Amino acid sequence: LFVISYSENIEDIIQPKCDENKITYSIVANMKDYVENDKNLDGREIYESMDDIKEKSIGALRGTGYIQNLFSNVTIYDKYDDLLNDLRNHKLDAIIVDNGISNFTQAFDMDVSFLETSVGPPYSIGFGFQKDDTKYINEFNEYMTGIETGMKKYSLGFDDESRPLNLEGENGTINIMYRINVPPFSYKLNGEILGNEILYIYRFCYLRGYRVNFMEAETIQEIIDCLKEKKCDIGGGLFPILDEYREDIKYSNVFHPADGGVTIRYENTPEGANPSKVYNSLQDFDGEVLGSLSDVSYTDLTKKNFPNSEMIKLDSFSDIYAKLLLKEIEGCLIDKPIVDYFTNRYPDSLTYYEDILNENNYGFGFQKNDEGEKLRNEFNDFLKN
Repeated sequence: LFVISYSENIEDIIQPKCDENKITYSIVANMKDYVENDKNLDGREIYESMDDIKEKSIGALRGTGYIQNLFSNVTIYDKYDDLLNDLRNHKLDAIIVDNGISNFTQAFDMDVSFLETSVGPPYSIGFGFQKDDTKYINEFNEYMTGIETGMKKYSLGFDDESRPLNLEGENGTINIMYRINVPPFSYKLNGEILGNEILYIYRFCYLRGYRVNFMEAETIQEIIDCLKEKKCDIGGGLFPILDEYREDIKYSNVFHPADGGVTIRYENTPEGANPSKVYNSLQDFDGEVLGSLSDVSYTDLTKKNFPNSEMIKLDSFSDIYAKLLLKEIEGCLIDKPIVDYFTNRYPDSLTYYEDILNENNYGFGFQKNDEGEKLRNEFNDFLKN
């Protein structure tokens, strides 16, 4: 399919290119008038504010219906994966989802970017329960009043607290149907169910003595039907509180007021329309913003090798990788075994240079008394083997 821009001369549009015995044709249309528009770079349209996408094709998850009053062309989706894929494939110009989802997606997907703006009033997120349920919903609302609600810290998948607690289930099992595709609320990473809401549910079950049985859903309607048919006890996963379903199910108190955020293709940002910077060697990082653990050895090593760089001190490896994935720093110096772990976990987002700048020795600490000395000697004997 050739889409030809305006030109007065056909030779300006099609030029033959010879490669041995093959002749191929390429479009070299005159883009002068298009490129000179300040909202276009290299033929790509640039979005910097809400005004730039007012008349564009917008996608949103079900429950964010208010945005239909803000945009002229809105398509509602039941599955986040479908929404994101249509954005990538140019079927949509932008998508409106919760700010947490926008930030999370940008961290793991180099093709999209988060437009720094909020859209419309917040919409309410909660949990669904069976229509005639009084036990679970009362326990859950009571639990919610004792714990700070809302998503103030977005999990990027390497928060140890996201791991399941030990649930003995002395008070029985709760069946919970979840949309496991709305990160950072609920998602799968390397086969493990993670997310802010998942942790929230685990804590509830732990405190109330329940074992949890997760059932996966792709759409809100699946969860509504499951609750109506009494095949599950609770529904969640960025679950919007919608008046149209109040005759069929009960809703918990509001868990999270979701603010709509705009996600666009990276190519539609000023940075994406220009070639990305390429680092050919470690020396190319001197002058860039780098991260460093607060430990003095890392700080000194970074200053020594990159004297012209701005350095951001961070307290943990998780903080470093969050900054890297969100593109808030360009690099960091850390130990190779830890690098191996995170680059294997995020192979499409992170890589590293093989250069070794320093060698560190690691050991174990012991109390400075007779008991500690005895244990230290036993441990050193163990290490010899």
